[in-house]
Amino acid sequence: MKKIALTAILLLFPFQTWAGCSADGYTVIYVNGIFTSQAQAEAEQKLLQDKFEDSTGRSDVVFLSGYNPSHLAGGGDLLKSIQQAYRDEESYIDDYDLQTILLKIAPDVKTRKILLFGYSQGTFYTNALYHYLVANGVPKESIAVYNVDTPASYVAGDGQYLTSATDMLIYEVRRKAAFGGAKQPLESNILIPPVVENPVPPYPGHSLKNVYLPKATVRIISEVNTALESLEAGESTDEACFTPPPLSTDYKIKQAGFSLFDPAAEGIRTGTVYAYKGAKLVIDTAQSGLNAVGSAIRSLLPPANTATAIDAFDVVRNVYGSSLTREDLEELNSSVPSVKAKQEQDSTLYPYMGAVEETAPSGPDNENSDNLERKNVGEVLGEFIAIDPPPPPPQFQPMSPNGALVGGGGGGTPIQESAPEPEPEAVVEEPTPEPEPIEETPVSELSITTPTENESIATTTATIMGTAPAEALVEISSGSTISYVTAGDDGSWTADIIFDEGPVSISVSAFESVFNATTTLTRAFSITLPCEIPTPVVVQGNQTWSAENGPYVIDGDTYFRQGDLTIGPGTIVKFMSGAVLRVHEQVELTISGSADSPVVFTSLSDDSQGGDTNCDDTATTPAPGDWGYAIFGGGGGALKNADVSYLTVRYGGGVETSTSNDGTFYPSLAVIYDKASGSPKSYTLTGVKVSDSAHIGLYAYIADTYALTLSGSAFEGNAEYGLYRGRVVKNGNNVAGSLTATDNWWGDESGPYHETLNPEGTGDAVGPVPLQSEKIILSPWLSSTPF
Repeated sequence: MKKIALTAILLLFPFQTWAGCSADGYTVIYVNGIFTSQAQAEAEQKLLQDKFEDSTGRSDVVFLSGYNPSHLAGGGDLLKSIQQAYRDEESYIDDYDLQTILLKIAPDVKTRKILLFGYSQGTFYTNALYHYLVANGVPKESIAVYNVDTPASYVAGDGQYLTSATDMLIYEVRRKAAFGGAKQPLESNILIPPVVENPVPPYPGHSLKNVYLPKATVRIISEVNTALESLEAGESTDEACFTPPPLSTDYKIKQAGFSLFDPAAEGIRTGTVYAYKGAKLVIDTAQSGLNAVGSAIRSLLPPANTATAIDAFDVVRNVYGSSLTREDLEELNSSVPSVKAKQEQDSTLYPYMGAVEETAPSGPDNENSDNLERKNVGEVLGEFIAIDPPPPPPQFQPMSPNGALVGGGGGGTPIQESAPEPEPEAVVEEPTPEPEPIEETPVSELSITTPTENESIATTTATIMGTAPAEALVEISSGSTISYVTAGDDGSWTADIIFDEGPVSISVSAFESVFNATTTLTRAFSITLPCEIPTPVVVQGNQTWSAENGPYVIDGDTYFRQGDLTIGPGTIVKFMSGAVLRVHEQVELTISGSADSPVVFTSLSDDSQGGDTNCDDTATTPAPGDWGYAIFGGGGGALKNADVSYLTVRYGGGVETSTSNDGTFYPSLAVIYDKASGSPKSYTLTGVKVSDSAHIGLYAYIADTYALTLSGSAFEGNAEYGLYRGRVVKNGNNVAGSLTATDNWWGDESGPYHETLNPEGTGDAVGPVPLQSEKIILSPWLSSTPF
């Protein structure tokens, strides 16, 4: 029989060859949960693949099944799940099933980039696979883990996970894990509405096929796709993508044991499964292969702490739906073993029991088979979690029926009787006072103790605290943000949640079951961060300024001499007193505001733009001349290129500047266009708004061969000129470039004042005194502001 099983193993894992490991493409390995047949696991893997391909349209991802098999009619799965909860995070390398998964997938993994997708108890194995693969040829940057419905306490490689608050199995794991000292599962991070019409008994919400994939498709597929895109492949190689574990003799012996005694295997089944109050127990009756089975069972995982074995069993019974109760466990554990077998029991398999007797018939037709045909639970569970036997009488050493000391590994040692002890003297006992009744702590009602109503919090991470019924699931929601915590035994709960600055309103509910919520409470508070003046801009290399990262502060004389300066829509730039921004030649300038989101240059005291940037509340107000000016093209030449649209300039003109021919000026914005070889022949400014300047709004210094076109703009409230065209001296003559400034608003429907072109206008003035007025076009103008 062993020869047959060992031969089957060699057929399962033939001599393997690899075609290299490609840097192109991706591989997703799906690992199923417990109580899952291979056909079911492959169907779940196919469902995941179909959802992914339908949603993304991608065809460069290969999906594989890393089948996580069931053992001993599911009993092995339950016990394995207990002990996985006790394991250290990286101590899975010798696990038999892990080796099986690795050997199975090794020839099929042909890409450097790998994502491990685990479901339920299979997430223990995706974590374990990650640690093994990283240690055996797979770079960390090439592999990721995504776990769904995970009872594990972490995700390897800092991967993502998804567990619903309505998954009552995981909720029960969280509640019961503390009984046996096991690690707590990760907190829930999504609320999937329960499938009321078809719940999975006895725990609704626990199903990849019926709950997670149909109800959270978008999130799962999106996060998986993002995880795949984050992987880095490195170079392709002719070698295998990872080094699989060796197909050792020890592994083959373990496989032989499971082939003989595992009802899920294709080998010969030699055991009988009986039901004790609904809980399946496996009765192995064949003599051959007992040592192999013992080796295989011990290989699943090391035993749990003996002091918590009963509690650990209670965790499994509660979590995985077995109807075997704690009382049943104690009853079974204290009963006399009665199974159909004549051979001496293998002490390595059942270390706490002696030889067994043939005292009861077997078979489902026997009227007492549910009670008579049963093992001591130490035989079924003890080899996994080391349940301690009842203590022996104090005067004897425990001994098996064949005369061997229990646990000693030998036989024939005679019983050593203790010398009789003298009888103790009679002691008159004092009457024991009856203990005072312990007052039961009432169940806590739902409350929010922190923060208080309308409290102001000076950090974006707010600590929310309160009370609820003991061990209830507490839901804290604010808009689209939902968080979950579990109340403690005393009903207290705490959650640290990140909020944006400003007013916050939260709703808090407590769930004692998925369909039973307590009264919902609300609480209003605000996040008010301490005010800090932004650090002034430091010009270095290419820069992009955006609304999200503003406002930007200019202090002193700031030069931008080389590179690219891009200022996006809605960006606010604030100037301290006397500050100047100089964008010189050889710079490519792009100011891309819009009608709805203009770029704004303004005073640091202008709280209407970007808030109270100078942190003085309302102590200061903006005024003309608060800051200096911005100059585009200074330093003796035009810009390399310029594209300016929808720029608003306010409260400037407080620092003097000058050109070579026009003396001293105090502009808010200056455009210099001269002497740049190969530069564009014209500037076009659209949507510029210059207001409240202490002197000149826009100063345009353009040579006679260049042109400035200005449209859709507004000039109002500027003290001296809204627009001033500078002069250029050429061959001793004053000349100027062409200025077309039509379809603009000048603060009054009568248009701009110009001494010769519109002397009746009462809007902002256009200067200077007449000089080549034929090169200035102002009409038509707008009768109202375009902003």
